[in-house]
Amino acid sequence: MKMKSANSRLKLLILLVSCFSFALSVYAGKRETKRVNVGETFTVYTTYHSYTQSVLWNWDTGVLELVGNLYGTSTSATFRVKRASPMTGVVIQATTSYHRNNTTSSGINRDVDVWTVFATDNSTVSLNANSISLAPGESMPLRATASNSTYSGNYSWSSTNSNVAYVRYSGNSATVYAQNPGNTTIRVTLDNDKFAECGVSVKSIAPQSASVSSPIYISADESKVLSVSVYPSNATIDSRKWYISEGADYVSLTTSGTLTGKKPGKAKVYCTINGSLDSNEATVYVSEPSFTVTSISPTQGATEISPFAGMSVSFSLAIYQGDNYSSICLRNKDTGHEAEGIVSIDGKRVSFIPQQPLGPLTNYQFEIPANSLQNKWGTSYSSSVYINFKTADWEKLKLTSSIPSGFYTVGDKIVLKSNISSAKIYYTLDGSIPTEQSQLYTEPIPINRDIKLSAVAFCDGYKNSDVFSADYYLSNVSIKRKYPYEEELYKYDDVNPYVTFSNLIEESEMLKSASVIKNGEVALEGEFIVSDSSVYFIPEEPLEIGQSYRVTIPENAIVTQQGEPNDPIWWTFSTGDFVTEISAGSTELAAAIKIDGSLLTWGKIYESGNSADGSYTYKVQTIPATFINADVRTVSSGYMHHAVVKTDNSMWMWGRQYCGEFGNNSTAGSAVPVKVEDDVQMVSAGGQHTAIIKTDGTLWVCGRNDFGQVGDSSVITRTSFVQIMENVTSVVSGWCVTYAITQDGCLWAWGHNDKGQLGDGTLDDKWKPVKILEDVHAVNSAKTSCNLAAAIKDDGTLLVWGCNQLTPIEIDNEVISVAVGDNYIEYVKEDGSLWGYGNNDFGQLGNGTTDSISAPAQLLGDANTVRSGGENTLLKKSDGSVWTWGRNYYGVLGDGTIPSVIAYNANPQLVIEGRKSSPLIGIVCNRTTLSMLKDARSVLVVEPKPLNAEYESLEWFSDNEDIVSISDRGVMLANSYGKAIVTAIIKDKEGNSFSSVCTVNVTGPNSAEDILASEIIIRVVQQTLQISNLVLGEDIFIYDLYGRPVKHQIAPDININIPIEHSGLYIVKIGDRKTQKIVIR
Repeated sequence: MKMKSANSRLKLLILLVSCFSFALSVYAGKRETKRVNVGETFTVYTTYHSYTQSVLWNWDTGVLELVGNLYGTSTSATFRVKRASPMTGVVIQATTSYHRNNTTSSGINRDVDVWTVFATDNSTVSLNANSISLAPGESMPLRATASNSTYSGNYSWSSTNSNVAYVRYSGNSATVYAQNPGNTTIRVTLDNDKFAECGVSVKSIAPQSASVSSPIYISADESKVLSVSVYPSNATIDSRKWYISEGADYVSLTTSGTLTGKKPGKAKVYCTINGSLDSNEATVYVSEPSFTVTSISPTQGATEISPFAGMSVSFSLAIYQGDNYSSICLRNKDTGHEAEGIVSIDGKRVSFIPQQPLGPLTNYQFEIPANSLQNKWGTSYSSSVYINFKTADWEKLKLTSSIPSGFYTVGDKIVLKSNISSAKIYYTLDGSIPTEQSQLYTEPIPINRDIKLSAVAFCDGYKNSDVFSADYYLSNVSIKRKYPYEEELYKYDDVNPYVTFSNLIEESEMLKSASVIKNGEVALEGEFIVSDSSVYFIPEEPLEIGQSYRVTIPENAIVTQQGEPNDPIWWTFSTGDFVTEISAGSTELAAAIKIDGSLLTWGKIYESGNSADGSYTYKVQTIPATFINADVRTVSSGYMHHAVVKTDNSMWMWGRQYCGEFGNNSTAGSAVPVKVEDDVQMVSAGGQHTAIIKTDGTLWVCGRNDFGQVGDSSVITRTSFVQIMENVTSVVSGWCVTYAITQDGCLWAWGHNDKGQLGDGTLDDKWKPVKILEDVHAVNSAKTSCNLAAAIKDDGTLLVWGCNQLTPIEIDNEVISVAVGDNYIEYVKEDGSLWGYGNNDFGQLGNGTTDSISAPAQLLGDANTVRSGGENTLLKKSDGSVWTWGRNYYGVLGDGTIPSVIAYNANPQLVIEGRKSSPLIGIVCNRTTLSMLKDARSVLVVEPKPLNAEYESLEWFSDNEDIVSISDRGVMLANSYGKAIVTAIIKDKEGNSFSSVCTVNVTGPNSAEDILASEIIIRVVQQTLQISNLVLGEDIFIYDLYGRPVKHQIAPDININIPIEHSGLYIVKIGDRKTQKIVIR
């Protein structure tokens, strides 16, 4: 560590002493209670200050009305009480800003005076009438009068029986409307529940006469509801009953007055009112309804009628068979032939359903001769009905398959389907055209070999479908291995990700679209190489530890020798399972992000709360536990609210909020993360405010703002985010302060400054950003009640200010991470050493004691990132492990011990494991022998043994670079014919080494004409090659007609059998001795 001057050390000592004596400031001001009545006027006075700058008044305008005017410096206000207050009263608040020390040159202080006003309304109410009497249909006005002439509240009116009389009102005026005989009470109620009542009696009026209109005309089967009128019109009718006095055979009548015609004739009816008053007799004439055609189908002269259509005619009445019913028919007008079919009657409709499909493009006539039908009274329909129409052409059947031509696995099935469910499907599997004598399709066709499917659908009334043809082949491009996938390695420097298929493959044009993406954002530079049955990715730079990678190989990127393309392939892997980021905001909660994007939390876990009174419930989590399963990119733990930004740049928050810390226009907390914003790059959850940087570099802040920490030039609490700056790269929300770094490296600060925590050389609060430093890399400030701050410059210099140190002073250099706690500081240097100094009451420095340190001292090594929760410390080491020490309030140490107010641990404790390694004991290569064609490339894959072994280096060598050369990534190039030995050597830190050898033969020729030049020794039995008289270890190559390798096998015996899965023409080569052309059927 660079030595400091005596002057710097003196400043540091003064800084620490100031920190230890720090106490939180609070507002002063009077608190008074006033009890008044509605209509009264009263005056309140603020605390007196001789150098008052401004007074801001706030009151409940619903209850209180200002009398006179207020000005910016008014120190008193007069109010009139408009209405009663709630039981909890209403508040008048006056915020007085005045100059400190009674001088205009000093800073600003504030007092807040609060008066709680309890307003009572004692008004009573009376009505202009206590009782009224009305007849049905009459109305009468009512008026209510409050005893207090200043009453301006509500008048609520009601009736105890609105069926007798109801009330309509506006304010204190109402009108009562009588409906039915009886008694009810009209009530008017004030806001204070005082009320007055008026009794209402509605008298009954007896009817003197009743009258029914006559005559009444109705058709048979028709119904209508009868009505009766009485005199006087507002007479009370208790009952109506209807009777038939004559002609009950012709009509029916319900007692409620529904009249129905039964058959033609005459009847008489009357009505009895209230059981004793009879109306006049009304004569009813019942007539037979008209008998007409109401609709026909198809319409007259219609064309394009379906060959499966039926014919129908509907009438106005129910119909029955007449004398000529058997003559109803459907006739082909072109040939005179009558179609076979079934005639039926259903209510008012007669229908004809052909038994066979009608001919295509044919003229038909449907005929109903006269007197074929009659109504229920025996009256025949005396006219003939004709419907002329023409059919449409027969539709061609459609036939589809559930899967198209292509490659499939054994057990996949083909489902054939026609657009007509009654169609029959016939098919063949040899490509021949099906007939109705071919195989009938009854169930899905299994694919258990290569087939050529042909199928046709047949159905009466339809044209046969076109022949459906498709070729189905057994697939041979399944995935055998993805690497790395679920394997856990310790070192990834030499890893070339790859995927291996079950068949030999060649690259296609779409391989250019394959990619490897790091952390969902960065596409790696590198090259994809196809060799034998694998696709390798050779990165230009080694894979990095602690990252997430996604390998994507698009559809049709490779193709097998049978021409089968691959399906889309992707997989993800992480280079280590450990913590990548930590956060601590207070004694409440600590958090850590693992490489898989999961979030672990421990400490005080918020469950529910009441933002109105501040009460809440919680549980204590004493060890780290998964809180969010995946997709977390960054986390910030605040004083009592917390936030994450996910990989899609959405921001989610949880915990308590009382000042709108979530920025969602609410003060309601949440036990689970709620989505608040999109397009967020960074978040900092502070004391009781939140700052975010969006992806466009703009800075937005919300929450508590009593010291201007939001930065919008006000001290108004912001429950939604407001934009403050642009071009911001980093932000820290502290305790009532905010710090931001812009793209040009400048540090800006604003908010509370009573101890110089802004570092601008003053003690004045700043309500908007002020520039503090240049060339700043990072900044940190405690989120609890501390007034220290620290910054790391681009050159690694650590600067600290606050605790009455008004400008930054230099503390150390070569610093990469810093954490500011409650009057202590810890930081990490480039060599991984952790240093600290300051308050150590709870062992928060982690040096095994509770003795405070006045000058920086080294605490431990192998550190990477340090964070403070105020009185506890969180450290991430270079291996991704997490360590904690200090005060264990609410279990925030995460070490499983019982938390309490006084519990602490002064020694670092491991709470989350980091990367683990094993000793190197060997090396494994994916092959020991390999045949390559000249100018071809291939990739050798070696793995340490075990996979998580820690090693120092991996090197490749070829004993003959002229024949085979190999790169430091294991990529081989066949330069000329011959044999070469390729060796991989792996070494650990102790100098132990292990090697693996692969013998590479560069051979030729690779054309079909050259391969066919040898003696034939091979037989084909079904889909199996039977090869005899081999030499042990001899190479067996199988090629397609284009000379492309299909299979390679080393003879394990003198006689072997090799299955061939796909039909086709192949060439078999036995070493350099024998070849044969074969056909697999």
